[in-house]
This record gives sequence, structure tokens and C-alpha cells, in this order.
Amino acid sequence: MKRLLTFLLLLVPNVVLADACTNPNEYTIDKRCYVTEEQKKEKPYVSVVGIMDNEDVIYCTGTVILEQNDELSIYTAKHCTDVNQDNVYGDNLRFITQNGDIITGRYKKIGDYDVSLNEYVTGDWAIYSIDNIQKNILSTNITNNKRIYIKIPLINYSYNRTYDARLIGYGALKIMSDQEIKEIKQKYINYLQKNNLKQPKYEIEEDGIMFIHEASIGFLKYLLEQETNYYKSIFADKILKVSYCKIASTGGLQDCRGWGGNSGGGVFDDEGNMMGIVTRGGAGIGGNVHARIGGAINYLK
Repeated sequence: MKRLLTFLLLLVPNVVLADACTNPNEYTIDKRCYVTEEQKKEKPYVSVVGIMDNEDVIYCTGTVILEQNDELSIYTAKHCTDVNQDNVYGDNLRFITQNGDIITGRYKKIGDYDVSLNEYVTGDWAIYSIDNIQKNILSTNITNNKRIYIKIPLINYSYNRTYDARLIGYGALKIMSDQEIKEIKQKYINYLQKNNLKQPKYEIEEDGIMFIHEASIGFLKYLLEQETNYYKSIFADKILKVSYCKIASTGGLQDCRGWGGNSGGGVFDDEGNMMGIVTRGGAGIGGNVHARIGGAINYLK
């Protein structure tokens, strides 16, 4: 079901590039920005790759890393590596770079995260070697700030500091203006009233829609089936985006925004080096829950 929804969220790109960087007064909730063509030539954006399924749809994100032995690897999340949808993780993958090259890779290390049981979440990582290394593949590095690398089960709170971060990836939710958020929330209320459904209290308290229960999932399916063009205009944006936010030394993310498709992408420091891999987020629109990404694996093997 999750992969189906992810696929539906990635059908067609959105061509409207207004965002919080170009129109901050109209984007006070969703503060992400589209990555410009100029930025795509710079570190770390140039190192970001999209992971493609068998129908050439980008469904996850990865990062090309220059290892200490001068070899190139691609880092991503383990739960992104089952492209065949057979519950076997570590398939050979195809990646698309910022200059449009298609490269292939095979995994060389993979974490112990149990995807079906959602256990050992600190093992939700995978590292891939690159097959067609002859292509002009540009990379970044892992941060040298060792204070970031605190293995999550052994947190030392004396080092629990926060650092400026950039979360970069192919989250499929378009960057929404305040007016667009208001519009979809009204559509949701209308849907609930029409179907004699009650909005959950926690949604009201957070002032947003949380796509985690029967009513909101039903609303999402309704939009897909009955307002298809509107659905695609909101949930099918494959353009690379950046969220400027904070990362804690424990791996927690603050004010980081993303969506399905950001998984496996990097969290980068001010110098463009990778501090962690995005693994967790909540599917919410509006208020305090809007496109909220909460967790990253910050212990990189």
C-alpha cells in the first residue's frame, strides 16, 4: 500500500516553481524551496541522485559519497532498496544524477533494519557501489564533525546539540502556499461532512490533516479518483527540493520538511557534507504537522 501511494504521488512533475525562497510572504508554513539549476551544479546538490523503479519513476533519494579510499558509493535508506516489491531488500538499483545520467549500482553493505516489523530502525541504511563508474559522477563527503556520530541506542545527552542543516530530496508533495493549504483543508472538511465523518481531535489540535487513519486516507483516494488533476497538482511533484532546518546530535530533525520520496536522502551541513540519512517522516498537511520529517540515521557505517 505504501509503495502504491508513493507511486501515485510521483506520476507527473509540477511546473510551478513559486516557493518560500521566491515568495516568503505567501509560503509561511511550507518553507521548502525548489533547487535551482545553478544549485544543481554545486555541492551538495550535485551529489544527490533519484532512485528509479522499473517504470522510471523516482521513488526515493540517495547521495553519492567519496569514500576515504577514493571510491564512490551511494548512500540511501534500506527500506528504499526493494525495487521488485518482493520483500527482499538489497536489489540492484538504478539512479539518475543531476545531469540526467542513469547509473546502476549493487549493494555492498546494508543495515539490519527489519522493515516488516519496523524494528532496529538505526539499521535503516544501505550503501551501494556504482557499476558504470566511467560516467562523470560528482560526489560529496561525510561530515568530519564527529560529535554528530552518536549511535542512537547509546545517546550521550551531553552532546545533544543542534546544527544547521539542509535536507535535500525528491519529496513528492509540491511546495504549498498558505492559500493552497487552506484550500485542501477546506476540501477535507467538506469530504468529512458529506460522509458523516468526524475529524480526529489530534488533527484539530495540530491544525492539519494527518494521512494516517481511515478518514484521511479515504479523502486521499477520493481526490485521486474524483479530482485527479487537482490530486496530481499537489501530490505528484518530482522536482528536487531543499528544506533548511536543524539536526540534533542524536539524529532528531527540527523544522525539516519533506514527503514520500525524501527517504534515503541526505541531511547536509553548511559545507555540503552529509550528516545523516533521512528515514522517518509524517504525512501531514497544514499546521504543525505539515510535511514534517522527524528522524535521520546519523550513525553512518
